[in-house]
This record gives sequence, C-alpha cells and structure tokens, in this order.
Amino acid sequence: MTTANIELAPFRYSRASDTWWWADETYRLFGFAPAEVVPTTDLILRHQHPEDVDPAWRLARVQLAERRPLCVWHRIVDARRRVRQLLTHGEGVFDDLTGEWSEVRGVYFDVTHALRTTYSRDVDEAVRAAAGTRAVIEQAKGALMLSQRISAEHAFQLLRRCSQATNVKVRDLAGSVMSAAVTGGELPATLTHLADGLDPGQGYLPAPLADGGSADGGLDQDADPVH
Repeated sequence: MTTANIELAPFRYSRASDTWWWADETYRLFGFAPAEVVPTTDLILRHQHPEDVDPAWRLARVQLAERRPLCVWHRIVDARRRVRQLLTHGEGVFDDLTGEWSEVRGVYFDVTHALRTTYSRDVDEAVRAAAGTRAVIEQAKGALMLSQRISAEHAFQLLRRCSQATNVKVRDLAGSVMSAAVTGGELPATLTHLADGLDPGQGYLPAPLADGGSADGGLDQDADPVH
C-alpha cells in the first residue's frame, strides 16, 4: 500500500498476550517475506535503530499512558541491513473497567524514499543557488576591479567588509553592484566609502595610459604583489 512515495504498513499489538499481527506490507517493511517470521516484541526491538530504541519506546509508553494518539518518529534496520525512516501512528484500545490500554492498532509510515527525494531536491536547489551566487559575486568582483582599479582579491575583501558593515549578504551586495554597473547607477554608499579608504599600497592597480604604461611608471616596489 503506497501514497505519494510513502509506504503504509499496518500492525496490531495485544498487550495481554504480547502478540503482534502484521500485514504483508509490514513484513516487507522489516525485510521479510510475508509470514516468513513470527513478529514479536523482541524481534521488533532488535530491528530498531540503536539510537532510537529508548526514546521511541519511552515516548510511545507516555502517549499511551496519557491516552493520546500514538505518534513516534524513529528508524529501523531491516533484515537486509537497510535503515528506514518511519513515522508510527496508532491508537490504544482501552479497557472500560481498568482504564488501561489493552491493544494498539496502528500503521507504520515508511517515509524513507520521500525523505530521500526531498533531500535530493534540496541539495540540487542548494547547488544551483550556490552556482548562481558564485557567478554574481565573480561578476561584481570584475566590475569593482574595473571601476576601482583593484585586484580580484581586494575586490572580494571589499565586498566582505561592506557586507559586515551593512549586515547585507555578499550575494545581495554583489547583485547591487551589478545592477549599478548595468544601469549606470551609483554603487552602494558604504561600498564607495570603504573603497575610498582602501590603502593605495594594498591593492590598487595603476591607471593605464594610452601607450600601455601606467600613471606612476609601474607598481611601487614596496607594495604587495597583485594577484
């Protein structure tokens, strides 16, 4: 039984006899063929992920004691050693005389595939966003190198300093730089201020002349090399 990449595996548990009933889907969820094994509490505990045994069962006991619907997120390791992400939902059947629960009827929702698909999509989107971010930053660096006559390293440092001073992400700041470059507008005021305060000996490039020389006859020998 499936819905939107989520496997549904029904079960029932009798407290008095400590016995379980599994649907065929539940056997397959745990990595067995239908009726291949006898489902027991010990078997289920052995297949719980070691990190989830105590918290999952503790939460289940609390929910049943408080007569709340059973809702537990946990992992199992099936018979083929595959880790599965489960959301277990169920309800207790309560004795009218004692008020204690005598049975649990529920469903395991295997959300492993759905989560994997979601994670994959999120990773793909993050990669695309990162690629777009790198592209606009590189473009902004080029615009700053031309307009401010500074090296690529110092152009990026300028963006970072302005980002820290204004609490604006480097990516968004780079977008503003490119918008100004395309429209002929002004650079962000803080960026201009920081550029004006840049030490000429720490990253400025000499202005080119028509004959290919430079305004100061070349770089200062004491200045840091331009990368």
